[in-house]
Amino acid sequence: MIPFVGTSQVTYSNVNIDSKELSEDSLLNLLRSNRQHEITLSTINDKKALDGRHQTFQIHVGGYPVHNHRIYLHTLAAGKYKVRFPKTDFDAIGASVTPLNKPKANHASGLMNTLWYHQIEWVKMEDKWVLAEVAKGTYQNDMAELIIDAAGNIINNNSLTVYNGDSTGVGRAFNPDPITLSNSEYGDVLVDNNDQATTQFDLYYSLQSFPIQRQSSAWVLASDFSIAIDSLMPLTGVPNSINGRFDFDRSENGFEYVNTHFHISQLRTYLSSLGYDSLSNYQIRFDAHASEFDQSFFQPLSFERGWLGFGDGGVDDAEDADVIIHEYGHAISYSAAPATNLGPEREALDEAFCDYLAYSYSKDISENQSNRVFNWDGHNEFWSGRITDDIRTYPSDLENDIYLDASLFTSAMAEIHHALGREVTDKLFITSLYSYFIDMRMTDAAELIVQSDSLLYQNEHQSIIENIFCLRGLLQGCEDTLVSDKPLIQPYLGNTQEFAQNNSILYLYPNSNVLTAWNIYDISGNLVGGELLETGELPFYIIDIQSLTAGIYILSVETDSEDFSFKIIKY
Repeated sequence: MIPFVGTSQVTYSNVNIDSKELSEDSLLNLLRSNRQHEITLSTINDKKALDGRHQTFQIHVGGYPVHNHRIYLHTLAAGKYKVRFPKTDFDAIGASVTPLNKPKANHASGLMNTLWYHQIEWVKMEDKWVLAEVAKGTYQNDMAELIIDAAGNIINNNSLTVYNGDSTGVGRAFNPDPITLSNSEYGDVLVDNNDQATTQFDLYYSLQSFPIQRQSSAWVLASDFSIAIDSLMPLTGVPNSINGRFDFDRSENGFEYVNTHFHISQLRTYLSSLGYDSLSNYQIRFDAHASEFDQSFFQPLSFERGWLGFGDGGVDDAEDADVIIHEYGHAISYSAAPATNLGPEREALDEAFCDYLAYSYSKDISENQSNRVFNWDGHNEFWSGRITDDIRTYPSDLENDIYLDASLFTSAMAEIHHALGREVTDKLFITSLYSYFIDMRMTDAAELIVQSDSLLYQNEHQSIIENIFCLRGLLQGCEDTLVSDKPLIQPYLGNTQEFAQNNSILYLYPNSNVLTAWNIYDISGNLVGGELLETGELPFYIIDIQSLTAGIYILSVETDSEDFSFKIIKY
């Protein structure tokens, strides 16, 4: 780009003048010219305000405007003026070239879609002043000012759109992935087919918005929390945009970059809403095409920081929101407990957190196939994916494989999510991460979830959490002894302490039983309440008997095979 005189390159001086009247000649005298060439002024702005009058004058030499050279006159009070004027050698402008060398053709009309300003102006090119076209209008989908020399060459292209550094871009994404959205199986209609953008996929693109940042003369996929890079083979280049639109389909390399940036941005917004701004609080770099193999990764770069890479083997990993969220989950976990991911169960727990985060994120978008993770990238000819409804128990069912063992803990957290909802369960899990340590066990992680409930919710959900963990052997004293032998097979009554002391509700867990009714009797055997239950797959039933007076009661629970009784006390 050839240097030219622009607003930022003009040096101005200030002067205060006391005078009853300020003439045009007195303003021109401030330019310190010997007036060998005609210098004139034209008014381009004249406004009255509470503090006085504000005028702007364009400077002309030999009848042509000097690009971006103006005099600013502020009349502040009677007889008091403040003047700002450019420190430029205007005699050098007039001596540089004669008006006969001015551009003769309106080149801008052939370059710009719309044209709302067009002038021949003095412009400084290198060390010489020349006459050039200055045009303003629409150029390459942006509002721009073009400066064009006599031969029709663009000397400078300056965007006129005002940006604050960050803005919002739009582009197509899978939200979360085509298999989840179609609620189908891989191969029914949708197959990878070497990234071809067949018409079947048109139903599952959605136009999304995301933060972008300005670099030089283009918009790039960047925010305070992520930035697209291209550092590993295959080198595909990162997309940019003149107008903030990133319209790609899956056959184009830019699609995976947009998809990654969008989902990271969505998760970051959600984490901030929960109060976790400090986690992974940096601009993480991501390469959406970092490998030709079916392998994605988070790689630490320093204490608490790292970067992301996504593989193109099989289904491109960055086409599936679960993969993106999973890998970013490693960055979050590493930020919460840096350099602690050592030891077989500790590593499995990191995979479990990232699988759970992907499950929770996608389930909030669509309930379809929420018992699976990596619905589009996996569960197909390329690999088997992961699940969130694993019924294995700890420790007998451990496989000594961090990925297979992760699903045991992920499934427990997914069941807690089903009972307590996304926000509560996410906060419990994320808060527990800060206390993770090297060589920890799954039972340690379960205890930290209970601890998080105590810190965040004053043990409001303790009974639900402990029952679900105990069913899988994940609490001290609940560990299994036989493979897949669940430690609790009878109905379980939870929250009894809160009921006794604080008049709270009770939770009744069926476990493997089909419950049909419950009845409550006082110590004399008199029936004081009861309810018929609709059989189904509810994880628990709520028993609200807060109207009972203080005393000892017997809760009788009927199932399709036998009855069970619980003694309860209310203070």
